[in-house]
Amino acid sequence: MPELEAVRRAVWSRLRALAVPAGLAGLAVACDAPKHDDGHAAGHIGRIPPDHKRGHDHGHDHDQPNEHDPDVHANEERERCPSGTWCPEITDAKLFWVEGAEEDLRCPKRLVANPTVDMPVGDPRFKGFSRSIDMRAELDRQATLARRNAGESETCCYDWLDHCLGRPPLTHAGALVPPAAHEEWLARAQLEWFSVASFLRMARALARRGAPRALVAAHLRAAEQEQVHAELCCELAGVDPSALPPLPELEPLDDALLLREALVSGAIGESLAVGEALAAARHSTGRTRETWLRIAEDEAGHAALGLAVVAWWTARGGPGQLRAQLDELHAAGLGAQAEQVLRRIVTPVLEGLEAPPPARA
Repeated sequence: MPELEAVRRAVWSRLRALAVPAGLAGLAVACDAPKHDDGHAAGHIGRIPPDHKRGHDHGHDHDQPNEHDPDVHANEERERCPSGTWCPEITDAKLFWVEGAEEDLRCPKRLVANPTVDMPVGDPRFKGFSRSIDMRAELDRQATLARRNAGESETCCYDWLDHCLGRPPLTHAGALVPPAAHEEWLARAQLEWFSVASFLRMARALARRGAPRALVAAHLRAAEQEQVHAELCCELAGVDPSALPPLPELEPLDDALLLREALVSGAIGESLAVGEALAAARHSTGRTRETWLRIAEDEAGHAALGLAVVAWWTARGGPGQLRAQLDELHAAGLGAQAEQVLRRIVTPVLEGLEAPPPARA
């Protein structure tokens, strides 16, 4: 993860700012000491290399790839995130159609999660398909033609992927380069919009459990920021934000899911989302680059919120649940980038709690 150090600086900087008003001043201790490998103090997220037009800066051509740039051809999500194939009838595929997206063979070329669709367990129409709010899918034209040649004139086949690098249900960044097509930005806008519901749910869950008011208020601000992200993505897609669907009704968080969402989706997932946005900004210009930097800045604050919730919940209920969650994550396997985030960003903060997580984290 080439942007790991920049992500760490950004998240810890936001955590220091959050800790005192949230009544969690002890969290800031682990964030006060870190330095760059070159000895500089932690800085602001905006310090990524600026765009250059075929120029050199300190001997480096920023239009050419270098060892710090992401491999834009790597399909890390396909390797690390849940994925599969689904061959529905056209009418069922259109339940997940990105409005305005192109068709091919009478099939929508791209699908995104639609939480308003009723998908009963055992329903053969959805066999092999994802139920994640972070799902996206692309038409497999070759497989679709094979089905058509076999006489299935109403069948469309899709390769689907559950985006697992950000906060579910939220950020959908695709590859490590900024998506340029209309439907890609529209799909991202919808998932950014759905993340509003995720933060509102967390705010309600924290309020019901007596969390500090500032921590609840910070989640409400995060929901507003995700709404802005959705509007910015709509702008880049060339659509009116009023076209976004109604917010989904999410089930309340029980205790175990609250901690897991704060740890996995918040502290880890949002940190990964910052890295994605920074990588995308490196390959963007103009309004697109500004949008990615805005998203990166806000997601750093959301990762800090995840850490703050983990710390508050652990202090409230003891370290046993946190240790169990971490053991479960290690057993399931996080993937290389998530492991780096856990080791370099999350664990150093959690070690400042009364009972630190396992050292192997």
